[in-house]
Amino acid sequence: MDTTKTDNISSWVSHKAKLKKKFTNITVQDLKYEKGKSDDMFNQLMCKLGKSRKEMAAIVALFYMD
Repeated sequence: MDTTKTDNISSWVSHKAKLKKKFTNITVQDLKYEKGKSDDMFNQLMCKLGKSRKEMAAIVALFYMD
């Protein structure tokens, strides 16, 4: 596994934990990443959190900047 892929996986694990801590109604299953289905996951999170696409993108961006 190359370093970039490993860094991305480590980063996602960290961000999942932060999202789960901030939004306690999110489950592990809600944050399960499946290759090619990131849009589905994003849409599911938007619905579950009652956020617009723009709001959800801002939330995700904040966690990546942290």
